[in-house]
Amino acid sequence: MDSFRAWCLLFTDIARILLVINTVLVILLSFGRIPKEISALRGFLLIDAVTEWLAKWLAVLQVNNLPLLHLYTPLEFLTISWFFKVVFADWVLFQRYFYIWVVIVLAFLIGNSIFLEPLTGFNSNAKTLTQIIIITYATAYFFRSFGKIDFSEKSAFAIALVNVGILFYYSGSLFIFMFSKALNSPEFLANTNIQVFFWMLNGALFLLFQILIFIATWKVARIRIP
Repeated sequence: MDSFRAWCLLFTDIARILLVINTVLVILLSFGRIPKEISALRGFLLIDAVTEWLAKWLAVLQVNNLPLLHLYTPLEFLTISWFFKVVFADWVLFQRYFYIWVVIVLAFLIGNSIFLEPLTGFNSNAKTLTQIIIITYATAYFFRSFGKIDFSEKSAFAIALVNVGILFYYSGSLFIFMFSKALNSPEFLANTNIQVFFWMLNGALFLLFQILIFIATWKVARIRIP
């Protein structure tokens, strides 16, 4: 169990450090040095970085950090949706109903935290819905781009790489968050190995996601060295 826990903490901490690097890199390069699609990730990365490190700080203080998840989930949906709004610039139907769609989903996510799932517990309903929507975004991207992606073109390769990361991370962690309440039940808590395994898997997937974002950003970065 101790080795499982050590690996879990290692994956998560490395991913958090890489997340900060990605956030700084994308923000600094957003002024014409990376494509607008990659630049559109800066809001998501910034929100993610602040939330991850604040959650870690609260955990060290042994303070319940689950209210952060309730705040993060609608912001995650909003910022990822904005990324896909930029990616789907030529999808007329998506652009036409984007703001209506976003408002409806945000209303549900916020209402869920107010009326259905308390701020001190997991927001499984909202998190599951958000992840399914994000997976659908990425899947739609690949369906629309099938046979059209020129991998020799750096920008297209980078966008595809980010979407691969989104599919891997959100598909892999979907069921972890879907059944987060069950995992937190006394039956599962009695078996710490299962708990730690699932969160280690989530940490590994999150690390993979951040590695792919870093590669995608570096691939298209136009950095002038004097």
